[in-house]
Formats: sequence, C-alpha cells, structure tokens
Amino acid sequence: MSLAGNNRFEGTYPNFNMIGTYTLAIYARDSHGNISLPMQTKVHQTSINLPGSPLPPALDILITGTTVKISWNEVSNADSYSLSYAVYPYVEGAPVYTL
Repeated sequence: MSLAGNNRFEGTYPNFNMIGTYTLAIYARDSHGNISLPMQTKVHQTSINLPGSPLPPALDILITGTTVKISWNEVSNADSYSLSYAVYPYVEGAPVYTL
C-alpha cells in the first residue's frame, strides 16, 4: 500500500488470474498494533486476458426497435471473433447464444 495523495492509499495486486469471485478485506492498524474491523468488498473476475492475447474490441452499438447492430474495428493479432449474449441479470440455466 502506498499514499496516493489527498489522504488516500492505493495498492495493486496483479494476480486475479482465475475466473471467480474474490473477497477483499482492508484493515487499519495503529502504532499500538490495534487493528480495525475490516471493510470488505467483492471482485468478480469474469474473463482473463492472458499476456499476448488480443485486447477486447471497442464496440459500437445501435439499437433500433428489437434489432441490435454491433460493430467494431479490427483487432491486431485476432484471428476470429465470437459474440455471445444472454439475458441480464443472468439466471443459472438460462440459455447463452453465440453468433
């Protein structure tokens, strides 16, 4: 952890490298060793972009009635593209469609 300015601290952890839900907890400790109750939050890692993998494309989306048109610029070093969609919020067992 380091002081980021304006009385704010920040830390970076680069190893959320498995898909799943991570629980984070932050504690404060004073000079006497007293530790606060934790402040907790969750991080939901839904996809992994491995080093050397293409970056995800930036999408342009146009909705007309019940039709959705999605377009994007070519991504360097991508060999193909896949588009999947499902209802939101996702309900376990609901179908996932791929074009």
